[in-house]
Amino acid sequence: MYPCSLDNGKDLQKANSQRTSNGDAFRISLIIPILRIARRWNQTGQKHAGASDITKDFLSENVNLLWFLVLFAYTDMFSRAVKSTFRNIPGRVAGFIFGFSTIGAALTFKLRFAAQDTPDLIANWLKPLALCIEELDMSLVSLARTTFISLSTIILYTILFETRKKGPNGNLPFPSLPMYTKQPLT
Repeated sequence: MYPCSLDNGKDLQKANSQRTSNGDAFRISLIIPILRIARRWNQTGQKHAGASDITKDFLSENVNLLWFLVLFAYTDMFSRAVKSTFRNIPGRVAGFIFGFSTIGAALTFKLRFAAQDTPDLIANWLKPLALCIEELDMSLVSLARTTFISLSTIILYTILFETRKKGPNGNLPFPSLPMYTKQPLT
């Protein structure tokens, strides 16, 4: 049906290689700025120890943006914790309670630590909340313990009760390991 000649094949190869090189150039043009931002985010280590970085230069001057990013990250973690933990319990109430307590304790710890260590990084709209947390006289150690106990409870529950899904052959997901097979060791 279609005339196939050697010239058409060469033209097709040329078009495909040009499309690939254009796609690679586009990917590289996206990756290079991302790598630059990642390298400048927080300059640590021997090579870049004295260089300016984004966290010190930009975010310390824009505390509203800093706390918006912090709240966005914690909100994302909360929604993921609610969706992916305690799925075997009906109603998702346990996932909400543990997600809220864990993220709430972690965010309270972050706000209390920032208020104690670097009060100039607290946004004006968060200062009343920071003062309220300070008046409650909660220590950083107790907030950290609460966060880690909640996290460990979520992780332990997930390991013990939600990862026991059967594989296609009726065994647990690791059929090649002797401890998970139904056959006795020989």
